[in-house]
Amino acid sequence: MDSPHKGTGCNAIYIGPLFESTSHGYDTRDYKMTDRRLGDNNDFKNFVAQCHENEIKVVVDGVFNHTGREFFAFRDIQEKGSGSPYKDWYKGVNFGCRSLWGTPSATRPGRGILNCPA
Repeated sequence: MDSPHKGTGCNAIYIGPLFESTSHGYDTRDYKMTDRRLGDNNDFKNFVAQCHENEIKVVVDGVFNHTGREFFAFRDIQEKGSGSPYKDWYKGVNFGCRSLWGTPSATRPGRGILNCPA
C-alpha cells in the first residue's frame, strides 16, 4: 500500500457500512461477515493490517441499532410471529397484519427505508 497520507495529517479511515447486507449496506444480514461487495473477511483483515503498518487507524461503522429483513432474528419473527424469542428485539412489530412483502407481521420501517425493520 502506498502512503499518500504522509504529510497530510490524515491518520484514520472511516469505513461504513461494512457487514454483509442485502442491498444498500445498512440492511445487515450477518454481523460476522464482511459485505461480499467489499471482499471477504480475510481481505478486510489484510486491509486493516496494511493500514496499521502505515500508521492508519481503521474506524468501522457498526450499525447495530437496525438490521435487514434477512437477519436471523427478524427471519425468526417472520416465521414464528409473537412466539419468537426475538420479538422484543424490534420496535413497532405488528403481528395482526401482513407486511408489504406478504410476511405475517409488519414493522414500522427504519427511517422510511422499507427493507430495514426498526
